[in-house]
Amino acid sequence: FELFRFWCNWRLSMNIQVVASLLAIALFSHSPASLAYSLTGNDLLHRCDGPYANEAEHLIGNTFCQGYIQGIQQMHHVMIDLRNVAPLYCEPVDSGSYDQLQQVLVKYLKANPEEQHRDARILVTAAFARAFPSSTM
Repeated sequence: FELFRFWCNWRLSMNIQVVASLLAIALFSHSPASLAYSLTGNDLLHRCDGPYANEAEHLIGNTFCQGYIQGIQQMHHVMIDLRNVAPLYCEPVDSGSYDQLQQVLVKYLKANPEEQHRDARILVTAAFARAFPSSTM
């Protein structure tokens, strides 16, 4: 019976080691190219404007889009506040909404299809700079 228990414990230990090894390989074996991926304008346009297969996909895409916009906006404000740089754009704070910002972004991306392969961060900033120019620029 002791031999059976030893064998079972050893086998369990080996399974844990194999799983841990496979997990480590999966986590740390990314190529530099895969780590360098960033969201493109094409990706963002699809999330912000569809086409969507169903209402759930529409809700997920819309939520992602507005969250991405909010992240860009927050980083813009961090740079202004902490680095004391001039704003790149002045979005309508009091009267604006994320729906409006999403519409501005979608309009810009559709009007500039030759730019859609570029990094989404740059395109969001460019769309807002065009729609809401800063008086300091």
